Amino acid sequence: MGNATILISSVTAAMRAQRLLEQRGIRSYIRKIANHPKLGGCGYGLEIAGDLTSALYLLQAANIRILGIL
Repeated sequence: MGNATILISSVTAAMRAQRLLEQRGIRSYIRKIANHPKLGGCGYGLEIAGDLTSALYLLQAANIRILGIL
């Protein structure tokens, strides 16, 4: 699968998510997202380089709130 960005509301949650995915062998990069409607303004995204389905499953299992996917 190609790169996708998972929208997350805070940098703290994005950092937590990135650490979790890294431990599971999924590379990701934190991006600041400016003025996106799903965020109600600015927020953060986690760009996933690899298996988006696995990344989403791991984040949901860890109770990390996902606001959307770009």
